[in-house]
Amino acid sequence: FLTLLVTGGVIAGFFAGLHLGYTAVAGAVILVVADRRDPRDVFSRVDWSLLLFFCCLFIVVAGLAKTGIIERTWRISAPYFVLSETSGLASFSALVTFGSNLISNVPMVMLTGPHLHELGSVDLGWVLLAFVSTIAGNFTLLGSVANIIVAERAREVYSLGFREYLRFGLPSTILVLAVGVSVIYFLMR
Repeated sequence: FLTLLVTGGVIAGFFAGLHLGYTAVAGAVILVVADRRDPRDVFSRVDWSLLLFFCCLFIVVAGLAKTGIIERTWRISAPYFVLSETSGLASFSALVTFGSNLISNVPMVMLTGPHLHELGSVDLGWVLLAFVSTIAGNFTLLGSVANIIVAERAREVYSLGFREYLRFGLPSTILVLAVGVSVIYFLMR
């Protein structure tokens, strides 16, 4: 019952416009404090290598952002991403797809988001970034941390390799992106 109550409170906080991160953490803290079980049981089920992976991923992304490479690259390439033009729409979608598979989709959003105001349509930019980065994560095994988690967990039963994943990920991602980006563009014009 408490879990449902806290979940409802967190969702209400989201709709009320409260800070997403703080609201989610507050809900988690309430549940942890209210739980009377031995925390060692919970800690024994934590995937520490995955947590370390996330920490390192975000450290590398922060380091990359500090180098200035992202800003310089964006200044050079931003004129090609004008979202009111079909070529700009395609170029931006290709960049997000490539970047999401190079550094994973969450870091790509973190690095791209601050520059969306330069594309001519901030609303369209955010919707495209959200959609394309999410779908692009299915392109390769490395495109999304969720894919890596599935491959790791399935390893004992089934070995899912990069090439095998790409055989299905490539055509399905291209198809969904082509249709989805077109629909988004026409709905938001």
